[in-house]
Amino acid sequence: MSNEQQNIALQTINLLGLNAGIGSDGSKASKDRRKQRINAYLLALDSLKDFEANPLNQVIEGCIVKLMVTTGYFSVWMEVFKRHNPIRSKFINAIKGTSESECFDLLSQPISPHPNRDGLESGGKI
Repeated sequence: MSNEQQNIALQTINLLGLNAGIGSDGSKASKDRRKQRINAYLLALDSLKDFEANPLNQVIEGCIVKLMVTTGYFSVWMEVFKRHNPIRSKFINAIKGTSESECFDLLSQPISPHPNRDGLESGGKI
């Protein structure tokens, strides 16, 4: 990775608390986000199996979208369901403001660079 990519990766790690250690009082400095992310990934994989076994079942699809919202880790779910644009579009629409952000095209693929209409620093990057 380039120095810029390494810097972005480090900023992401710090932002998400992925490098959280043990605090001076013996408690976790933040929630164990790595474990949470792994659990979300495993749940998404299990959900993908259910979805692919019953691709026309709207009840299963609705439950999967609710699981994604409840569990969080949107990017994990988007990656696990990368071959299924219709449900990815439902993920995008389920998270308030995500569709309006124009980060994704009509086929649920990321737009890069992002238009960054709100002018956030590094907001045009994915």
